[in-house]
Amino acid sequence: MIRQYLSPIAMSFGASLLIILLSVVPYAIYNYRKRGQVPVKRTLIGYSFIWYLIAAYFLVILPLPSRESVEALNTPHYNLDPFIFAEHFLRYSGIDLSDPRTYPGALLQPTAYTVYFNLFLTLPLGVYLRKYFGFNFFKTLLAGFLLSLFFELTQLTGLYGVYPRPYRIFNVDDLIINSIGAATGFFIAPIFKKWTPEMEKEESFGAIKKVTIPRRLLAFALDAAMIIGLYFPAGILMEFVFLRNLDEGGFSFTLAFLLGAVYFIGTTLALKKQTLGMALVKIEVQSEEGKKLSRGRVIFRHLLLLLWFPGPLALLEVTGVGEPYISFLFLAGFVIMGTGALHIGFTLVRRGRRLFYEGISKTVIKSLN
Repeated sequence: MIRQYLSPIAMSFGASLLIILLSVVPYAIYNYRKRGQVPVKRTLIGYSFIWYLIAAYFLVILPLPSRESVEALNTPHYNLDPFIFAEHFLRYSGIDLSDPRTYPGALLQPTAYTVYFNLFLTLPLGVYLRKYFGFNFFKTLLAGFLLSLFFELTQLTGLYGVYPRPYRIFNVDDLIINSIGAATGFFIAPIFKKWTPEMEKEESFGAIKKVTIPRRLLAFALDAAMIIGLYFPAGILMEFVFLRNLDEGGFSFTLAFLLGAVYFIGTTLALKKQTLGMALVKIEVQSEEGKKLSRGRVIFRHLLLLLWFPGPLALLEVTGVGEPYISFLFLAGFVIMGTGALHIGFTLVRRGRRLFYEGISKTVIKSLN
């Protein structure tokens, strides 16, 4: 019986992980633009809610039978008699109300644990709706009923017409028990206070002016993604129009350098103090002295970054240096880039310090929130 539930849960984990991966960047951009930061605890609980809903849905519809086996069914499509589960429990579980010794065995029968399943299926919903969304009791009860109704209609329609008839029965008792489960979750929600964010504190966001490491990395990743997206069409154009055989050995660091320079200079001229990635997360380059920042200094800042990477490799590519110097120069280039990478890594971890290209250009990153 346990295996019947484990498979849908495992499948729901994979499906929710895919949804999370597809939504994490848009979600982060939205929060940085609106609030200046991503509320980590609230976000984790939000994604756990997505997983819960998918898991609940999969538990309702899986395992999927074959179409032929469904066509051969002659079971009822629905049950509209309320509380028939109590009658079945008393009739088929073997319980004798006058003999307490029969209680433990009766509570382990299918007529009992199907009730547990339906109760626990929507119990987390009540907790989420009260603690995470701030629902009152009546809204929670209604939401539990509507979610249960959605599940039951899914079964009644044969998975929205995939099957010629229902392969599971529409049961009014499930509506009742699922609603009770959501209500129970509402009442026990305070137990989970330690593991859920305080809504008022989460919404205050007192430190939105602080530009965090993830925020900077996201802006850089967005810029890098745009440059990579432009690389291949630019490579075709360069090969057939300007510099033939520039990248016949594969990836061209020269083309990457030129494209990066065009991108950073172009976006900086268009947006004054930002790249497109910075604009998306609402940060900008400012002068460390607090004075008006010229576009030239912003361009200089980005060119310094390009001279660290891919500048050294681009220089080797265009000069055509051969042996015996090529090995030495390659080593020198990688030492330069490796040292720069370590510097960037340590600087980002040790908050309050500036990166080398920020120190040379005397610029800093500020939040626009």
